[in-house]
Amino acid sequence: MAQTETREFGHLIGEYVVSVQANGGTVEVQIEHAPGVWITSDTIAADGAFTVLFGGGTLRFVPSGGATYEVHA
Repeated sequence: MAQTETREFGHLIGEYVVSVQANGGTVEVQIEHAPGVWITSDTIAADGAFTVLFGGGTLRFVPSGGATYEVHA
């Protein structure tokens, strides 16, 4: 199911595919640098599927402007 809300993924290990339907908006990929401190590592503004490597930290996806995303194992 496509996500339209911010969602955090913690302590996952391995390679996942994130599919994005931009719909004129963006999905930010953010990494938790310290508790409550988030750094944007990438902003996706185009439709597509992208590989994301989870290294055990906490990532979150922040959609805006109508964008949706899904994380696939």
